[in-house]
Amino acid sequence: MRFSKVSMPPLFHKYEFYPINSIDFTLFSLAYLHKIRYNKIRILIYHEFQEGGRRRCASAWTYMSENLTKRKQQALETRKRILTCALDLFETKGFEDVTIQDIADAAQTSVGSIYRYFKNKEEMAAQNAEPLDDLYVNFYEQLSTHAKYRDLSAMDKLARFYFFVQKAVSSYSNLRSLYIYNLRNQQEESTLTDGSRALYQIYHSLFEACQKEDSIRADLDEYDFYDLMLQSSRGMLLDWLLRRRQFDIDTQALKWWEIIFSYIRKPI
Repeated sequence: MRFSKVSMPPLFHKYEFYPINSIDFTLFSLAYLHKIRYNKIRILIYHEFQEGGRRRCASAWTYMSENLTKRKQQALETRKRILTCALDLFETKGFEDVTIQDIADAAQTSVGSIYRYFKNKEEMAAQNAEPLDDLYVNFYEQLSTHAKYRDLSAMDKLARFYFFVQKAVSSYSNLRSLYIYNLRNQQEESTLTDGSRALYQIYHSLFEACQKEDSIRADLDEYDFYDLMLQSSRGMLLDWLLRRRQFDIDTQALKWWEIIFSYIRKPI
């Protein structure tokens, strides 16, 4: 019998299928994997299946899906390891003195593998805020779901997140490289000011939560809010670096928060 579009796995429904006789089922698998990897294939297949063909297809679909999930996870882990090693080397040796081979050796991978994930050193350096964004997302998820934060107001959660940001950034081993790279590369948009970063999205969610509970000024522009939160953080941390880390970030962050809170809170 012919295998109809309707009974095919969901991913294949969006492709056009034309009759091709006597195609081995293995081609189905290879074409599928090729499509996922290179995002180029349009699979043009009808196939003659004997009784039990649907079961074979379902089994193959499950097998391929599981393997793809594992490969994607391995790829993410490899990319993260390469990036971590690169940023550490940039911090210790200086960006100009680090070669792709140095990064490959540190990450225990090949130069070719690095070029699968990054075009050059500059692209790696441009991702130097990624580890921080991971920390922000994890902490925000705790604020949103953990029982110990359940009874906190949106404004209290905003305060805790603000303090966490200062703590996380000041503890970041590549902080100096983060600022240096973004100051030196004026041709490209700074990763620190990229509005698609998790940091901006989290502040957006907290701003809306404060609006919903009516704890924040009604006339406060959202972008002014971002500027207050982010400029105070960057200015404080840059000054901390310039002063060779000679003052306590937590104490200074509390002073800044008191100034910010007095400005953004709804008047009593």
